[in-house]
Amino acid sequence: MVALYYSSQLSVVGSVSHSTAIICTIFRLVYRGWMRNLWWEDAWAALALIADVVCLACIWIGSVLSSWILAIAFTTVLWAARMSVILLIIPIANHSGSKIHKRITYLVVACFACTWTALLVQKIIICEFHSCRMGKSVAVSLLVTDIIADITLVVVPLYLLQIIGRPRSNMILVQFAFGASLLVPVFTITICAPPPQYQ
Repeated sequence: MVALYYSSQLSVVGSVSHSTAIICTIFRLVYRGWMRNLWWEDAWAALALIADVVCLACIWIGSVLSSWILAIAFTTVLWAARMSVILLIIPIANHSGSKIHKRITYLVVACFACTWTALLVQKIIICEFHSCRMGKSVAVSLLVTDIIADITLVVVPLYLLQIIGRPRSNMILVQFAFGASLLVPVFTITICAPPPQYQ
């Protein structure tokens, strides 16, 4: 009974957070489309949106298959969103006029893609052989990659904005985004909790 109560409370929290993210992303895509300013970063945001809708559905579907899908979809949401953010940084790097800045941003994109792939493979293997029971090794790898990725998404744009002399308000916006990203480790710990067993 306690486990059921905990599970239902966790489902409500997950539903609220995912629903908020879905609404915000839809608003962003509609606004960008209305302004006729859609670009590659919006395609990644759309992919994150689709994966987030899948996550929301899996939260309330109690089955072994949903555990598989949730493990993959949750990772896709996080890293597709990060790819969207880093693609927003590339124009800033191009505006700086430095080839080194461009290479750094492209290197970050490549590292994000490789990390995303590695984490997906790790989760698929865990689900295949351990019924999606994410243990300590998975939790550590997720936390480490989340922290490194979030710090990168703050340090790189702040550095570039300082180089090209953008207003202080832009830097505050980036810092605010970093503050919001600190919630990611909380969801990482949650997603690594042992899933319920289904007959």
